[in-house]
Amino acid sequence: MPNFQVTSDGVIEENRLKGLVPAVDGKKLRQIRLQGFDDPDTHLHPEIFALELWKRIVEVYSRTAITKSEDKLVALSGMAGWMARRIGTPAQPATYVAGLWTLHLASQLLWRVEPTFRAIDGQFEHLTVAPDKYRAPSFSWASLDAHEGNGIVYGDITDRDLFIDIEEAQIRPESFANVYGTVVSGHVILRGKLRKVKLSMEDKGRFCWQFVDREMLNEEKHTNMYLDCYSRDKECIFGPDADVFVLPAAKGERTASPESKYFVCLLLQLKRDWTESGPVFRRIGLTKLSPWADNRAMQEDKVLEAFPSDVDMPHQGYDPETGTHRIVLV
Repeated sequence: MPNFQVTSDGVIEENRLKGLVPAVDGKKLRQIRLQGFDDPDTHLHPEIFALELWKRIVEVYSRTAITKSEDKLVALSGMAGWMARRIGTPAQPATYVAGLWTLHLASQLLWRVEPTFRAIDGQFEHLTVAPDKYRAPSFSWASLDAHEGNGIVYGDITDRDLFIDIEEAQIRPESFANVYGTVVSGHVILRGKLRKVKLSMEDKGRFCWQFVDREMLNEEKHTNMYLDCYSRDKECIFGPDADVFVLPAAKGERTASPESKYFVCLLLQLKRDWTESGPVFRRIGLTKLSPWADNRAMQEDKVLEAFPSDVDMPHQGYDPETGTHRIVLV
């Protein structure tokens, strides 16, 4: 039976929850999400249909509670193993990265946690919690529990309009007999343009950030911001010594016209315990720069402009020709 849902955009047809055939159900999901717009990534057909299915799986799964928090990846491991052969092939399954995939990984890093709006007083609530013990690297949605809020919004899969390049992605599973289950560590190494910022709190449960040491850009406040886990990070991400950075990552939304696309950026924090090879970062959120509300940063792509002081940012390698930093994210 067709599954119709009432949304803010009207009555739309939803895909079958258990429909898992990429060429049929994944394609249908993509058509529903594009809402009549031309597909901007036809060159990724047909593998993107399987990733559309995974996007749906994660968004549904992240809105559900689990009895044992440590089983977050274990409970999904059977489905992940099954999907690996659809995203890849039966002969060469796709490589799993603790809830993500190496195929088009850069765009999958751009998931976000939507705050919950409390209409009675106009307050935004941040209900995400972090497990007591390590469960997944910070760049994975599986590192958090977001079921009391709106769950996870998965990143739009693409290989275009990106400002970051993935050099390496490694996950160490607890048992190599099940690479889709519990993990004990993981990291990605990427290249991008790191920018130091400071965070502050606004009213009604909102936050904002400003650039540091970027001349005229410092004066502008940016408020379109999604913290991953406020309850975990509220004591350490505010103030002059918080070591918080923005990393411009992509342009979006995918179906928007070029002049109206946002700049999607990762929010990172420098970890105090550096490795022997140099500084490492953890993810703390996502932010978007708007062509209308963030005029200075967006004008002529000022956020991407290189400064001589960029070489002094914490990194594990700096390329002066491209202005990009080699960043390790755990």
